[in-house]
Amino acid sequence: TWRFDKNLHKLLMQIQKSKWGETNQQFTERYVRHYIKSAVTESRFPRAMMNDAHDFVMLILDRVAHNDQRFKGVLLRSTRCDQGHVSEIHEDFFQLHVENVSKDKTLNDFVQTQYGAETLEGDDMYQCTECNSKRSAITSREVQNWPEFLIVQVGRFGPDQRKILDPFNFPTLWSGRGESGSVRYRLMTAVMHMGHTQFGGHYMAYGRIPDPESADSDKWAMYNDSHVESVSRSDVQSRTNRKTVYLLLYQLVPGCDVI
Repeated sequence: TWRFDKNLHKLLMQIQKSKWGETNQQFTERYVRHYIKSAVTESRFPRAMMNDAHDFVMLILDRVAHNDQRFKGVLLRSTRCDQGHVSEIHEDFFQLHVENVSKDKTLNDFVQTQYGAETLEGDDMYQCTECNSKRSAITSREVQNWPEFLIVQVGRFGPDQRKILDPFNFPTLWSGRGESGSVRYRLMTAVMHMGHTQFGGHYMAYGRIPDPESADSDKWAMYNDSHVESVSRSDVQSRTNRKTVYLLLYQLVPGCDVI
């Protein structure tokens, strides 16, 4: 496990407590540069080749997860055998991985499929510890606690590492279900991957521009290497981007954590 960088923790706390525009820009840039440089230096990332953006995000999370709970959610895995015995396991999660991207599937489609109920029978019967035998059972996974920051990785590469270019519909406002009710998230960042392999191609990012006067700002910018330009929400959700979106970052809407 990576050691936690105290300077990064200081930065995160300052950003968390500050309003947009009040965070010291020089402080932010200095410690973000220091943090990224130290993370890459201590990692095993090959230096002379392009590395996967998702792997880099997980490297960052590995450093902050144990000290910053805003990225951590909790899953409840529940299994009930046909004799009524129930087993429950709580699991931490730090991202949602959208598997088997197919044409025009949405984030809601994925969550309903991934976290719905499944019947275990036949060759897949459940080994019940209470019954001490294999039994038919119903198992389910549901999100018990959602994180403040939700990372969604879109599975763009199959077992043969070929790129999957089916469109994935991602909303800028999204509601999910939890144990205590529904949660609402606002899209903050979308990362697009152009190319045919996981370790080659080009990345672009779209980011929501925070407005200190309004939490509902719908201003966006595109970041393409050193080129930055203002874009609209429709640009972010264009068909081309729906076919190349790779990483999404959502933030819990303040005051709407349970609706």
